Amino acid sequence: MAAAVPRRASLRVGVWAFHLILPLLGLWLLLVQPHFDVMLEHHGIHFGLVVGVAAVNVALGLRMSEVSHRRADARLFLVSLVFLSSAGFLLLHALATPQVLLYGRNAGFTIATPVGLLLAAVFAAASSLDLTPERADAVLRRVARPVPAAVLFNALVVASHWTVVVNTSVASAPVHYLVHLALVASAFVMWIPVCGPWPSLRLGPAGTCVYLFAQSIVPTVPGAWLTMADSPVYAAYDHLPRLWGIGVVADQQYAGLIMKLGGGAWLWALIIVIFFRWALAQERDDRRYNLVRLEDAVDSAPR
Repeated sequence: MAAAVPRRASLRVGVWAFHLILPLLGLWLLLVQPHFDVMLEHHGIHFGLVVGVAAVNVALGLRMSEVSHRRADARLFLVSLVFLSSAGFLLLHALATPQVLLYGRNAGFTIATPVGLLLAAVFAAASSLDLTPERADAVLRRVARPVPAAVLFNALVVASHWTVVVNTSVASAPVHYLVHLALVASAFVMWIPVCGPWPSLRLGPAGTCVYLFAQSIVPTVPGAWLTMADSPVYAAYDHLPRLWGIGVVADQQYAGLIMKLGGGAWLWALIIVIFFRWALAQERDDRRYNLVRLEDAVDSAPR
């Protein structure tokens, strides 16, 4: 047994060394043999490849999140967020691929991957902390309670649609970077009371329905604002190339409708499913209770 522990430690060191040396060997090979550095620029292949990598990350992240839920392991949940956050920004990077859905290079294509990797690095660093279940609960209860989580997320949603913020983020890549980083981080916090891996932080069915209903209210305000506007709301988008001949006013109206109807429909679909599952569970419990009472009445009846 004593000999097995050093052997296991040596194997772990060897695995880490292999993963650290392999990229360096690849870089050395490209420097020594430049003709191996083949350049392939095909927008369709790039789109499919990045979407495929994002899908793999989502599958791994969801699997890890499920296991962390069963084990109540906060550190494993943070590792799952590494995969999910990087997958989200990889998908944004893919959607912003030039000549696929958008015309020409754009800020989203350039900075989506760095933003995702930075956010994933934050989650990865946090997963290295000694987060016992008690300590994780103490930290998360301060930010992941329903009211703080809802206020944080909705305040950032409203602020991110303020004209000054949008125009500045279009003109400045670092601001664009930080705005989306804050939105994604607050979205993770917002969903913890609904489907987080910590049972003590999740709401019951009735509380979840009320919470999701509250979440459906505020985002409709900027959505309605964009839909009803008859002139460009954001000056930064007024001079950008138009795709498929869609004007700037029609573009922002479509965006507002997606925010107002698409987001609301998704939340209301969740509310309906949760409510009816809860109602059916209550009905089953009532039937079981009435059946037990009936059996007790029959057993106690005089023969």
